[in-house]
Amino acid sequence: PTDVLSFLLEGETTDAGSADRPGRGMQLEGEVVVSTETAARAAGEFRWSPLDEVTLYVVHGLLHLVGYDDHDDADRQRMRDRECAILQTWSLTPHYTESTTTCADLASKQQTGGNR
Repeated sequence: PTDVLSFLLEGETTDAGSADRPGRGMQLEGEVVVSTETAARAAGEFRWSPLDEVTLYVVHGLLHLVGYDDHDDADRQRMRDRECAILQTWSLTPHYTESTTTCADLASKQQTGGNR
């Protein structure tokens, strides 16, 4: 089942952004549609509340709107790193079923000054 869909209605770039932060400088209009039913089912599997799962879906959908993608391993990891950074502002740590770098790894890199 689909968890989140993003629809970019209109976007305008005011800054070129960069490869690691593709959405920087964008003004956009779009929609993010979240399946709360999927979130409720998935939440238990990932050991957090349905609201936390919905929050992940919203962040994921917004990142798609600003140019992040998850079609290949490198792009998926860059998107997950950004999701982790955003979710950590609310003390949330997502659990992914397949990932080469976890949010804990990202937090460790940030504390030691490592690059992403």
